[in-house]
Amino acid sequence: MVKVFKSTAFVSLAIISGIVLAAVLARGASEIWDLPARNAETEEYVSALKKYLAEENKTIDLLVKSLPLWKPAFGDIPAETFQPNIAEKIIRLDFKQNKLEVYEKSELLKSFTIINSIHSLPAGRRADIFEKVPAGEYRVLQKKEEHFSHEAGVYLPLAIQFLGDFSIHGVPFYHGGSEINNNFNKDGVRLNQEDAKWLFDWSELGTLVSVSSTNDNPPKMIGTSSYFFKNGGRSPAVSAPSYLVGDLDSGEIIMEKGNTERFPIASVTKLITALTSIKILNQNDIATVSARAANTPSSGGHLKAEQKIAVFDLLYPLLLESSNDAAEVLAEHGGHEYFINQMNEIAKNIGMENTHFGDPSGLSSENKSTVTDLFKLAKYLKDYEKSILEITRQEKASTVSSVWKNINKLVQIKEYMGGKSGYTDAAQKTGIAFFALPFSEFDNRQIAIIVLHSADRVTDTNVILKYLKNEIFTAVNLKNLSEFRMEKPEFINRADLVLTGDLMLDRGVEASVNKNLENNFNRLFEKISWLGDADITFGNLEGPVSDQGKNLGNLYSFRMAPEALEAVKTAGFDVLSVANNHIGDWGLAALEDTLRRFSDTSVLPTGGGENKEVARKPVIFEKNRLKIGFLGFSDVGPTGFAVQDKRAGILLASDPDFEKIIRTAAEQTDFLVVSFHWGEEYKKKHNARQEELAHAAIDAGAKLIIGHHPHVVQDTEKYKDGFIAYSLGNFVFDQKFSKDTMQGLVLKIKIKGKEIEKITKNLVSLNSFFQPDKVVEIK
Repeated sequence: MVKVFKSTAFVSLAIISGIVLAAVLARGASEIWDLPARNAETEEYVSALKKYLAEENKTIDLLVKSLPLWKPAFGDIPAETFQPNIAEKIIRLDFKQNKLEVYEKSELLKSFTIINSIHSLPAGRRADIFEKVPAGEYRVLQKKEEHFSHEAGVYLPLAIQFLGDFSIHGVPFYHGGSEINNNFNKDGVRLNQEDAKWLFDWSELGTLVSVSSTNDNPPKMIGTSSYFFKNGGRSPAVSAPSYLVGDLDSGEIIMEKGNTERFPIASVTKLITALTSIKILNQNDIATVSARAANTPSSGGHLKAEQKIAVFDLLYPLLLESSNDAAEVLAEHGGHEYFINQMNEIAKNIGMENTHFGDPSGLSSENKSTVTDLFKLAKYLKDYEKSILEITRQEKASTVSSVWKNINKLVQIKEYMGGKSGYTDAAQKTGIAFFALPFSEFDNRQIAIIVLHSADRVTDTNVILKYLKNEIFTAVNLKNLSEFRMEKPEFINRADLVLTGDLMLDRGVEASVNKNLENNFNRLFEKISWLGDADITFGNLEGPVSDQGKNLGNLYSFRMAPEALEAVKTAGFDVLSVANNHIGDWGLAALEDTLRRFSDTSVLPTGGGENKEVARKPVIFEKNRLKIGFLGFSDVGPTGFAVQDKRAGILLASDPDFEKIIRTAAEQTDFLVVSFHWGEEYKKKHNARQEELAHAAIDAGAKLIIGHHPHVVQDTEKYKDGFIAYSLGNFVFDQKFSKDTMQGLVLKIKIKGKEIEKITKNLVSLNSFFQPDKVVEIK
């Protein structure tokens, strides 16, 4: 047992010797501590730590604490069952023989001795459950030449991570470079430096790792193949009789209680209200607040009778201030009875079999659901309607006339990704909360916590969060490896943009989809799965997406199938310009239908709208506390489709208010992107008119100018504090008559604050099926 005198504060560190958990005392060097269990290895670590602290001019003592013995594993894999796959590289960890074997094309290439692993600790040594790898098969998920282990407080060189905090690595070292030459291993399998270097160079992301184990007591699995209890599976102490915790990526249920019980859900209803609004209402419509809606009880939106407000803007009071009057305005705008019927129909389509809605606000005790159904809703929103979550994670939002503040207390938690809470006497306290949690130093998971009929929703949610962090660890389910994505950290005041060339999914492209790609437009983008990795992805939609209208008989007339827009959304696009010369090819009816179809997806149009007021407003995304706006203009017509006060259309660069529109948009944003459809087709050099417009736009406040229409890549220019790409060429098009028209430029832009931090140019070539395929970075 380890005894210490009291300390007012301490910061946890990881053990270095393998038998202790170190913590740094904030009081100073005068404290005395007693360690009867200390041995030579512990002394070596303590000495090294004190030396480091002295070098850093810090006077801090060490608190050392023994850890409980725990022996988790799935069970052993007998040696005779190991069958190396001829098609793969394989790393085999055999803890019975204390060796690491390397196979390629079914041949044993090398065999290394494991210098020390947590599976080979000397008798009497103890290890935390994070140090135990269940037997089974994994994949290399990440490689780092130097990985700093925050838990251990040391550097792990040549780290090959394949499970949670567990990695294969070389000789660990302290800050300053001194190696740890004792039997320490906190984070997995240690090889000598030469062997670790060879393995690091040879292995690849996705390399199979097969693990045999000497352990015979498996950790308790949580009904899934990915989550495990650390300490035997005791339940968290919460007041809610019904709760659920689920993985939003895999759909796995981590914990649940009372999952079939139906309870009133109060204002959690408003997530479905918002979803229904997005699906059935034109978000650019102007709604009028009725006297009935304005007098809705317990309303937080403070809407006034006869007030006029855009349908999309109503989502802010609805979701941030839980405005019951906003819910009623939306329902009335769509037809109250019809709107509620659609709420129930949408819930049914999502798979919410035990859910019913009687009103749009949640005041009705008829609005009932289960935590299981609400998890289905949470996963649907995460997968298909992230714009709703983006609103609910904001601390506040403002429009021209109002500022709405988020009343959800969970918004202060740094891992919070959005959600909705509610309360009525019948429902008590309810909530859905989305979080991105680090279950290890490498592994970030998106999870939902749902509580119903809680006495204290915030406390219950925080108790569950703490439980997840302290009591749960994760493994990787190989069946889901194709869905694995390394999560990038969220940086305040930073954002990543991806900008592509023309998208035209009609004519030869559609014929290729039908002939070569199984009638599936989604397959056009299967070679470039990274589009959605950016914070915002932008392109130019070269024509209407509709089944309506009449061909006006232009030399080239495009009209894309309605399912094409869904494929573009699935590929990862967030915003598309409709300001181009082909948007009117099938008349006003097709243009208006295209704008309506945008409202049914999470993709937003810019450069056009149902009237002049809407078209002139920039599309604004709030990412990492940055407001990033998009505008679009066409300089090549069609002039007959210029947007009017009361008629849909597009913005033209010849608009007399051109500079004013940009200046106003720049004042509303931190970073403004302006797209132009301009220039001469098939010319690789921009002309004077393009340069004039681009410079004028930057002078008015734009930071990034993106050009389309020439169908070939044109030159770029830095002008003042802005950047101009005069033409990005084609991204998906059927112009196979030349090499230049079968490729395009994809820009990756890193924004820091209000400036461009980095520009990466990628040349993307189309294959014979018109799929964006080969990517080459260029200067």
